[in-house]
Amino acid sequence: MAPLKSRNLTFPEREEIALECARGTGIRAIARKLGRSPSSISREIRRNSATPGRPRLSRQHCAAAC
Repeated sequence: MAPLKSRNLTFPEREEIALECARGTGIRAIARKLGRSPSSISREIRRNSATPGRPRLSRQHCAAAC
């Protein structure tokens, strides 16, 4: 049985998500690479996609950005 991942994303995982998103890699591909669920990756991207003082991006914009 594979070891369970911790509940929270680590800083290196967050860095990898940001890099892969900038490269245009899809959410599911990033999730497979990190061994995480696509919903965890999606939440992380959504959580960190807005700049302070600006509205958050819609789900469609987030998907298009990644």
